[in-house]
Amino acid sequence: MKFGYTIIYVSSVEETLDFYNRAFGFETKMILDSKDWGELSTGETTLAFATHKMGDINLEGKYHKADLNDMPFGIELSFLTDDVP
Repeated sequence: MKFGYTIIYVSSVEETLDFYNRAFGFETKMILDSKDWGELSTGETTLAFATHKMGDINLEGKYHKADLNDMPFGIELSFLTDDVP
C-alpha cells in the first residue's frame, strides 16, 4: 500500500501553489484550466489543492473550510531537509 494524496481545500489554488513553490521550492506538477485543482511535484506522494467550490461538490459542503482569518485546524505537513535555506 502507498499513501497517494493529501488534498487541502483552499480559497485560491494558484496562490497556494505559488506559496509552496516559493517557500519550499516545490514545482507545480499540474493545475486545471479552471484553477479548481492543482498538484505539486513532491516525489511519490502528491500534495494537491482544490477550491472550496470543489470541496462543496466532493464533500457536499460538509467540512470545515480553512480560512487564513480563522484559527487553524489540526493538520500539520512536515517537510524535512538538511539544507533549510
